[in-house]
Amino acid sequence: MKTIEEFIKEIGNSDEMKKELEAVSDKSGLEEFLKKYDCGATAEDFVKTVESLSEGEISDESAESAAGGSIVPRLGIIIPRVLGI
Repeated sequence: MKTIEEFIKEIGNSDEMKKELEAVSDKSGLEEFLKKYDCGATAEDFVKTVESLSEGEISDESAESAAGGSIVPRLGIIIPRVLGI
């Protein structure tokens, strides 16, 4: 199984995965997406990691390595929808 960081990097490198993730509308959809691509994270853990990356709670080097740089802001837009905010 992939770590969250590996998975986020994979998303950043795949237009297909980006489109699929952008279509996720709730927590159960996110869980299905994670499972489909063999990421062992829960939706909650995935959201926490994305929020940490978005808020700069981890080092720039780690964020760049994990996220491929540009995918994090796009993921941050999806989070409120997944959380039902």
